[in-house]
Amino acid sequence: MIGPAHYLQIPNHTHLSERELAIWQKFTSLFPERFTTVAYDYELGIPRNYDDTRPENYAKHHRYLGGYKIDVIGYKTDVETIIEIKHQATSKALGEVWLYSEVYHKENPSKEMPRLMILTDEEMPHMREICEAEAVELVII
Repeated sequence: MIGPAHYLQIPNHTHLSERELAIWQKFTSLFPERFTTVAYDYELGIPRNYDDTRPENYAKHHRYLGGYKIDVIGYKTDVETIIEIKHQATSKALGEVWLYSEVYHKENPSKEMPRLMILTDEEMPHMREICEAEAVELVII
């Protein structure tokens, strides 16, 4: 995980692609008050083929490279928002935020369920209606 960091200060290295980073930078410039702090590359869950007998230095790399990573978690007051950033977001983005939300809540049971957001540059067919029905905020930049 990188952070928590100030919302408008984007670190030099995240797992975001150049295109995803451009979408995020545009979002932060359009909505400078949306969050106060953020965390990038938030690791959660167990990666496939995980072996808990590995030495920690190898296990740490395996968890990072093979595990789930939330693109961004936005924080404002007591509200946390899981943000998935995708070029041309499709149902894959929906599956990711749903999975991340459930695993995050399982690993942090004392916290409220996080809000969910998909941030993208193009609205794909049917995404808005499904997102609205499932309380997933869809933001097109």
